[in-house]
Amino acid sequence: MTTKNKKQEPFPVEYGEHTGDAPETSQDLVVAPEGFSSMDQLDEIMSRSENLEALETKVIATAETFSFVKEGEKIRGIFAGFGEMSFKDKASGDLRVLKCVRIISNRQIRINAGANLVGQFDGFIPVGTAVEIEYTGLSSDTKTYRVSLLG
Repeated sequence: MTTKNKKQEPFPVEYGEHTGDAPETSQDLVVAPEGFSSMDQLDEIMSRSENLEALETKVIATAETFSFVKEGEKIRGIFAGFGEMSFKDKASGDLRVLKCVRIISNRQIRINAGANLVGQFDGFIPVGTAVEIEYTGLSSDTKTYRVSLLG
């Protein structure tokens, strides 16, 4: 369906050449796939999808958890913000969701939901900062870390 001299407006719904609160027929209704904000954006994405074989992997989007066993273990990466990590509580069997730190290290997203670590990043370290995270041991059954800004 095309519209005459009408700019493509944001989705989720655009009406045809009529006026009113609802489309006159199902042919007058354009619905974008979820996640697209306009037909122009959809057209651009469709165009970009044609030569995918020529592109290189920039980052592996599937996150891997990182955890440490021995004091002094380290990881370096770029702070990529926060996410959520879901797991089943062993004691109650309930599904729990925790805020986690995301870093990108060697083109891989790594996550950790340690309360001490999340607390050190929260409200202090800007996204895009190069960091080194070092495991410093246990304190009252809580893993502790030293976070250093790199530059």
